[in-house]
Amino acid sequence: EGEFRVVSLAAFLADLSSWNKILPFIFDDPITSLDHKYEKMVADRLVKLSEERQVIVFTHRLAFAQLLVSSIGEYNKAPNCHCGYFSAI
Repeated sequence: EGEFRVVSLAAFLADLSSWNKILPFIFDDPITSLDHKYEKMVADRLVKLSEERQVIVFTHRLAFAQLLVSSIGEYNKAPNCHCGYFSAI
């Protein structure tokens, strides 16, 4: 199930480039059933996506929330890149 989820998420994110509208995206626990090795890649891709559009991520896993915060920090260190609002409730 985890591999299917990774492939589906990757295909969906790749398809975004063909959309003419810039709409916000809401992801509800996008890492459910994923191996730990994919969690960082998903976090990095969602942070990169947030440069183009609003991205809202719901998760019950604090470790994934921390990965998102870490990815935001790494992404903001790159030249001409800035994303960056994170709120935990």
